[in-house]
Amino acid sequence: MIEVFAILLVVGLLWLAVSVVGLVLKLVLGLVVGLFSVFGGLLALLLGLLMLPVVALLALPLFLPLALMIGLVWLLARAVRRPVATAAPNPR
Repeated sequence: MIEVFAILLVVGLLWLAVSVVGLVLKLVLGLVVGLFSVFGGLLALLLGLLMLPVVALLALPLFLPLALMIGLVWLLARAVRRPVATAAPNPR
């Protein structure tokens, strides 16, 4: 019976040691992967901000006719509108 207890004790201690090593590896690798994720996200943000002017210039031919039509409608609506009557200033 003592032999079985000794074997179970050795197996339990080995299991505990391997579990602690696995926990430490999981923690360290999780921190390293998290650090790489943060740096990757910052790099993607930087590249996105660098590409923003290029994308805006590439989209200009699509949105320029729309902007010109909106401006023309605004000018026509402003030209047709009657001037607003202003009140005479109060002499004091």
